[in-house]
Order: sequence, then C-alpha cells, then structure tokens
Amino acid sequence: MNENKKTKRILFLLPYLKAGGTERQLYYLTRELKDEYCVEVCIVEDTGSFKHFFRDIDLKIINTKFSKNNALKIIYKLRQILVRGDYDLVVSRGWNTNMIVSLASLNLKVKTMLYISGSVSGEKNYFEKTFRSWLFNRANKMISVSKEAKENCIKSYQNNPGNVQVIHNGVDLDLIKNSTINQNNVLKENNKFTLLFVGRLEYRKGLDYLLCALEKIPFQIRKNMELLVVGEGTKLSHYKKLAESLNLMEQVFFLGEKTNPFPYMRLADIFLFPSRSEGFPNVLLEAMALGMPVISSNCQTGPSEVIRQMENGILIEIVGVEEEKVSQAFADKIVLLFQEEELREKIGLQAKKDIENNFKLEDKIKEVKTSINTII
Repeated sequence: MNENKKTKRILFLLPYLKAGGTERQLYYLTRELKDEYCVEVCIVEDTGSFKHFFRDIDLKIINTKFSKNNALKIIYKLRQILVRGDYDLVVSRGWNTNMIVSLASLNLKVKTMLYISGSVSGEKNYFEKTFRSWLFNRANKMISVSKEAKENCIKSYQNNPGNVQVIHNGVDLDLIKNSTINQNNVLKENNKFTLLFVGRLEYRKGLDYLLCALEKIPFQIRKNMELLVVGEGTKLSHYKKLAESLNLMEQVFFLGEKTNPFPYMRLADIFLFPSRSEGFPNVLLEAMALGMPVISSNCQTGPSEVIRQMENGILIEIVGVEEEKVSQAFADKIVLLFQEEELREKIGLQAKKDIENNFKLEDKIKEVKTSINTII
C-alpha cells in the first residue's frame, strides 16, 4: 500500500442509503477504496436499509430531510463537514447531489468529482441552466455511468467533453452468485411461470406498464403466470389498487423491499425492467449476470448500451410511444418468452456471458481509481 495515498481523504455524498443501485455501487466503491484512501460517506437523511453495508466506513449524517426546501441548510452543513474534515476529494455519487457538492465546496481547496447517474433534461429556466453549467464546469472530474448521459450533459450544460469520462457500473459476480443461496427460505411454491420486477415503486420505474401488460395477456396463458414485485415506494398503494382494478390480485404479489433480491432472481423465469428513465441500471446488469432472460424498456439512458435486441435481451421502445402500446409490447414479448423455452435459454446464456466479459466490478473500480489518481 502507498502510505502517501492512504493519507488522502475522500468523502462520498448521497441523499440516503435506501436499497437501490446507486447505493449498492457506492458500497462496492468504498469497499475497494478504503485500503488505499481514508474513505468516509456522508448521507443527508438518516434513513435506508443499506446502512449496515457501511459499518466499516466512517458514516457522517447531516440528519435533514432531503428536499429543495432544505437545500441551503444541507449545503451549509456539508460545507462545515468539508472544512472540518480537510478532505482532498468530495464525490457526489448521484445526480441529485451534484449541485449541493458544487456549492458547498466553492472556494475550498477540496477537489470535486460529480457523477452523472441519470438521464439529463436541461432546465427550462435560462438562469438556472446557465448557473448549473458554470458550477459543473468547475468540477475537477465528471463521471457518467452511460454514454448517452454524457452526450446529453455536454449538450445541455456545455461541459468540456474531455472532463466527462464514461465508466459503466460494474457487477460483483461472486457476491451475486453467493447471495442467491437460499438464506431466507425463498422457495418456489408452485409451478407457475414467474415474472420478476425489482425496483422502487415510483412512477419513473414504470411498474404500471407491467400491470397493464399482464392484464392484456389472454387469461388462458396468464393463469399460468405470476408477477413478483420486490420493492417499496410512494406508489405502493396506487399499484395495489391498479392491480386490484385489473383483476390481477391472484397473479401479482407485492413482497416489499429486500436488501438481497438475488434468491428471487434465481427462482424467476423472466426479469422485467420497465423504467421510463435511468442512469445505468444496476439491477438489470445483476439479473443478466445470473443468466436471466430480460425484457427492458429502451429508456434514456443505459439499457441500449447493454442489450442487443433478441441476442442477450429484449428492448421495448417507449420514447414517444403511447403507454397502451408500450404495455401491449411488453405483453407480446412476455408471451413470446413464455412459449419459447429455447429462446429464453439462448438469451439468458448470452446475457450472462456478456456481463462477465464487459461489466466486471474489478475492471470498473480500476477505471475509477485511475480517474481519482489524476485529481489527487
């Protein structure tokens, strides 16, 4: 270990530590960096089921609700932490904390790294857009988790292309495989064809597409299927009512949030990913790494950089497409994979091979380390 590196101090900022792809990626990153740097994590809200993953990391908590109304308070408290901590680098690991890190670090010696982890749609307000552009161009480095997100950010905020690096999310293959071991008595209780959704129950994640798709599948086929929904969110009650109104309560099961969703992936037949927008979907990579055939929306941004149509997955067009037609397209492809076992196996095997070849965690961590070393 380079002792000079070990004296370098890095602080990562996230709103909270809920069960999600961004949080899981931060866990991977801090786990690999802590032997070379002094690594700390700061969260705004003292919430989330992923906190136990960071028990070996110094965790700082601002303890304020993450909202626009509290933005100035959060910026002020983070600035105090930065001054007291004498950090060499502060990293915003999510798009929604980039402005906070940029403002809190103004006129401090600390270097900044901002992540573009979502699809970028520039502000309509000219002043806000110009101000954000000015702040982002002050960052020492910007990491985009997808090529499309980089292009959108450069177009929207006139960032220097040379300062925006694409590093896709990586997958810890060994951890995922070991996590599929039946730790919580997750058993398949019937012979039904199992569809799986894993994600937060928010509008952006598109579960309504799947519920409407399931209703469109002829009953003689649908009666042999079940949809497992793993996740929590503000739309839970709404989606339960929607499932009930579509007469799907015998096929749809809401299982709640699971810090370890992988046993369910092991048992399911198809993984469904209907998001309206993404950064670079971690859970999609994980499902593919386990050899699951996936049907995904071709949303902005991410899925099209992983999936090759009908080779290692299936993409459903959603941009500019009526919602009813999107649901019908999901229904058609679900039925196709239900009926074509050979196609399911072919797609799943190719997906597993592609993730193992192109998205290994250790390769992505090396890229992040190299980028950090150019800054501090």
